[in-house]
This record gives sequence, C-alpha cells and structure tokens, in this order.
Amino acid sequence: MEFGIAMGPDVTAHTCPQVARTADDLGFRHITFMDCGFVAREVHIMTTLALLNSEHLHVGHGVTDPLTYRPSELANIACTLNELSNGRAFIGLGLGSTSSRPATRSATLKEVREAVNFIHAYSAGEEAEWQGNRWQMQWVRRTDMAGTPAQVVLGGYGPKAIALGGEVADTVMLSGVEPEFVNWQKEMIAKGAAKVGRDPGEVKLWARTMVHVSSSKEQARDEIAPWAAIRAMGAWHSLCKRPNEDSAPMLDWLERAHPGLTSEWEQIAEAWEEGEIGAAGGAQDKFVSQRTVDFFALTGSPEEIVADVNRLGDLGITSISSALLSADGAKEALEPVAREVMPHFR
Repeated sequence: MEFGIAMGPDVTAHTCPQVARTADDLGFRHITFMDCGFVAREVHIMTTLALLNSEHLHVGHGVTDPLTYRPSELANIACTLNELSNGRAFIGLGLGSTSSRPATRSATLKEVREAVNFIHAYSAGEEAEWQGNRWQMQWVRRTDMAGTPAQVVLGGYGPKAIALGGEVADTVMLSGVEPEFVNWQKEMIAKGAAKVGRDPGEVKLWARTMVHVSSSKEQARDEIAPWAAIRAMGAWHSLCKRPNEDSAPMLDWLERAHPGLTSEWEQIAEAWEEGEIGAAGGAQDKFVSQRTVDFFALTGSPEEIVADVNRLGDLGITSISSALLSADGAKEALEPVAREVMPHFR
C-alpha cells in the first residue's frame, strides 16, 4: 500500500515547494493538484514546482479534462515533465464539471475515451488520431520515452465514468472507503474492462479519501466536514440524482444499510455556496453527519485507520490518496499518518 496526498485549493506557488519536500521526506509517493482556475493556482505550474522539489513523488492532476486542455497538450506536458523528473508525472483526467468551469460544459464519455487512447499512443511517440487528424510527437521518438505511454489516472463518481476507467485507464481513483461501495465501483470497472476484452486486474485502484489521525472519529468530524461535503455533493449529482440500471442496486443497498444518507447528501448539495469549494464554515457543512464522514474518510486512532486500510487492501486498493485542504500545518497533518499508519504497510 502506498500513500499520497491530494492538495486542496489554498496551496500557493510559495507553499507548494515546502509541501512537496515534506511529503517526499515523510515517504508519501504521489501528490495531485486541483485544476479549477477560479479557486486554485495553475495546475501545471504547481506540478512542475512539486517535481522540482521532490525526489520520489509522482505528480499529476486531481483532475483535469480534455476540453480545458487538449489531449495533445496534456500528452506533451506529461512527456516534458517526465523528461524533467525521470518519469514521475502522470495525467489525472475526468469529465470535468460546470461547477468548476463556468460557462463551459463537461466532457462526454466518448471524448474522454478518445482522449485517453490518443494520449497513450501520442505520448509514446506513436502515430495517433484525434478528431480525424493524424498526430505524432516527433521529439519523444528521439528519447528513451519512446514506446512508453504516459500514465493516465481516471477519476469519477458515476457508474459510466467508473466503467470507462476499466476500459482505458491505467489507474482509477475510487470515491469513498465504505467496503460495499468500493466493491460496487470494482464491479463497474470490471464491466468496462469486459467491454474491451481487458483484464480488470490490469487497472490499479486508488482510494480517494482523507486520512486524519485523532483520538476518536467524532473528534475528527469538524476537520473533515468541509472535504466530506465535497465528496457527498459529487456523489449526489453523479450517482444519486440520475439513477440508472447500474446505480440503482447500489442506491437500494445504501437506503437499506444507511437509511436517509442520500437525503443528507441532497441537503449538502442544495446548501452549497458558490466559491466555497474546500472552505470550512459553508452552509453545507452543518449537514455533514458522522455517517457521511465515515463513508468517505479514514479517521480515528492509528489502530482504527490501519484496520480500515487493511480492509481496503483486501479489496484490491493499492494506494491511498489523502486530501490535504490546506498547506498551513501540512507537516503537522502528515506526520501522524507517516509515523503511526504508513509503517504498517512497508
């Protein structure tokens, strides 16, 4: 099991280097940065800073989309950063959201599928097709990166987006840590893999969560609530609001196992305040119960967290991607995880 961090919106060009050095020194193995231009700094400047200030961290988006940056640009950026860092850059990709892209639209599944296939071929220096045109990155063919595709990590909440990961992604970021929910997401990945005759075991699984060591789960609630609200809102819009034949069984299970939980997520989504992404104190935070925190986050004593991570490992998770909303106090937040949790998985 590897551990990484997912940065929130307030890391700056000045604090990014120190966060990267701290995470690297403590043994974390990846870091992602938001691509949401009106609340966070420019993602490719941040990834470059992180790579320049670390020796082992793998660095990428958390996530971008193929409309904000064209697939040819994403592939070229990844290859350039891989040349800089000896292969430590990856592309985090998703559908995007109109909430983080005012006056734009989300990408379609077809566009994301075509983007990933194009990126894999183009970044390896092979001839690739995009929108009816043939492309080839000539400079890559003259390097030792030729023949090696850039790694694509796919994120999403809905069943179709998750299944797409099984079709084309190298890694899929799963939401939540509830075992049944994780298993359902794995079923969607297997469904997508079967569509193209792929072994679902080829797809690496990351758990996108938040790890917070505390004396009790209840004590961690206030710290976790702003982030848990983000995950709950995403789950409501992508999974609950428009059920289909793939999500219906999961929603039925949720109502039986956790009565009223999806209604709580709906309240969070309806209370959301624009411009408050990742910020504490928003109206939505008061609707976040302990159940929602436990559904999405790993909190409590080191022993409780270790037990939860072991359960995720038994389900095939190979990496824990832990959210870090603020660069302030990053060392204080990361050290307990590195000191009391991570040694159990080396």
